[in-house]
Amino acid sequence: MSTNLEPSIEERELDLALREAEILARLAAVERRERELQRTVEAVDAQRQRLEEVRGEYEARRDSLTQRARELDAERSRLREEQARLVTRNMELDEVTTARTRHSPTDEPWGKRHGTPLEAA
Repeated sequence: MSTNLEPSIEERELDLALREAEILARLAAVERRERELQRTVEAVDAQRQRLEEVRGEYEARRDSLTQRARELDAERSRLREEQARLVTRNMELDEVTTARTRHSPTDEPWGKRHGTPLEAA
């Protein structure tokens, strides 16, 4: 009977060794997968951080552009007001010039201003 037990112990040892090898292979595969997942998590975290930096830059640029647009609108309004003042001033000057031209002595005939011209000798 002891001869029957020996192959059975050998078979059990062989079976245990195969199981242990299989478990070690699975463990190695799980550890590889765990390292891959850790690298993926680190990459995603780096991307998230970069995204937050880019978002911050974008918001700062947007705020800057919004402020610049307000400044340009104010400058445009100031220029329109200045242009309106200049147009009004030009119209006033045109009216004064027109009024002076109507009453200018140059409109009177030559004879009335200076008498009669000299006759040729």
